[in-house]
Amino acid sequence: MRKRPSLLFVLVICSVISFAQEKKEHSDRSLYLRFNFLGMVDPFDFNFTMGVERLFTKHASLALDLGWIFHSEYFSQSKRANGILVRPSIRLYPRENGRGFVEMELHYKSVMYKIEDWVGRDCVNNVPAYDEFTIFRIRKQSYGFHLRGGVKGALDQEKRFWLELSSGIGLRWKTQGFFREGNSCYNRSGGIFLDPNVNSVAPAFLMNLKLLYRIH
Repeated sequence: MRKRPSLLFVLVICSVISFAQEKKEHSDRSLYLRFNFLGMVDPFDFNFTMGVERLFTKHASLALDLGWIFHSEYFSQSKRANGILVRPSIRLYPRENGRGFVEMELHYKSVMYKIEDWVGRDCVNNVPAYDEFTIFRIRKQSYGFHLRGGVKGALDQEKRFWLELSSGIGLRWKTQGFFREGNSCYNRSGGIFLDPNVNSVAPAFLMNLKLLYRIH
């Protein structure tokens, strides 16, 4: 089941790349680079995220955002956390050359935590036979889709720099568990609670503030 969302992400990403490499007949379509400010102050997963948007008609565009997660607050005992964020999307502009838009976005996130703490071994019904103090890894992944609405406006007369604000809702399927560990259990998150033995589905509430640069 996990392969299907991954395949869908790959197909969308390939579509974005193909539009970015179009020939001269579409050279008049705008191409934007963009940076998400709020990722740097995300209260859960601090990330550095940049992307590209390519208009292929006056009413629609394809986009792709890629992020690097360099810190996470889910585990206070974590010695290190890092991961990736991938969000391909299609955007619709109801008005020709308008500034308001609606956007449908796919979401994938994977974060690896390196933790030094007591971990249970030979667990039965989440009850360990003994505890071991060691370094181990937990991987958290989420798949989902988002629906956003937003507006953008030019910051200069040449319309090279733009500021974009958007918000929306989504739904995410989350999986988490030990990475290459045997029959183990760990219930001492110490930070924001995250049970590594349980998968879940949760809503997502979104807010983005992006700086855009129009290449052409």
